[in-house]
Amino acid sequence: EQQALQFIFRMQTTGLVQGLPVRMEVPPERVEALLPPLLTQMSDTGHAVLADKRGLYVGKSGFAHDAAEELAALGADLASVHERHARLLHGHLGLRSDGWGMVGASGTSELGFWPLHFGDDYFILAVGGSPRFNQEAFTTLLWILGVRYGSPT
Repeated sequence: EQQALQFIFRMQTTGLVQGLPVRMEVPPERVEALLPPLLTQMSDTGHAVLADKRGLYVGKSGFAHDAAEELAALGADLASVHERHARLLHGHLGLRSDGWGMVGASGTSELGFWPLHFGDDYFILAVGGSPRFNQEAFTTLLWILGVRYGSPT
């Protein structure tokens, strides 16, 4: 327990973890109702899709229904490609990322796909435009998914 507290303290002093003065509770609303406003904040354009690993979208913002379905399927395909080539990407090339993206000629993000792992299971977050993950909405999204879909062990 002491080692865990020291680790948390180091994380707080470096700004990687923020302590809150009050206990926070997971919002009581259904996940499906919470997702659209959270997903809107994941992108500078308000476009995002959250899909399960099989390619079924569970929430969207900014994209039409048909586009969200196709992006969810594309995300599952990219995750499969990534798994097949993990030895090259992580081993031989030493890349430390699991995300995939489409970038414009200037190198700016136009569409990105990020896996969100919860134990052996994962979701795929597709974001149109530039991602905006350094904020409370991203933390809340991960927290809600972790509570709902994560393993208690």
